[in-house]
Amino acid sequence: MIDTLHHFLMSVPYLGDVRPILFYLTVFAVSIAESTPVLGTIAPGAFLMLLFGFVSTHQSISLTILIMVAAVGASIGDLLGYSLGKYGWGYINKFPWIMKFAKL
Repeated sequence: MIDTLHHFLMSVPYLGDVRPILFYLTVFAVSIAESTPVLGTIAPGAFLMLLFGFVSTHQSISLTILIMVAAVGASIGDLLGYSLGKYGWGYINKFPWIMKFAKL
């Protein structure tokens, strides 16, 4: 079993030189998208974070910085969701067709 897993992991192609800043920005954007209420329903954040962690073990990317960037992105996404609920509610109330579908 372990030999099969090791063979599979070694058969994954090398992704070339991933620029760390672009990688971190992608992790940040995915983390925000996953934590935002509307985008979080369609963003496969958990799968992508596992993939990013796997890629970071094979590239010159720090796992510590990766986790910090993902945590900051998730916090900002949560803050955006909170702000949308707190301050955007009056704007959403102006559209009766949205309220009909929301059943709030």
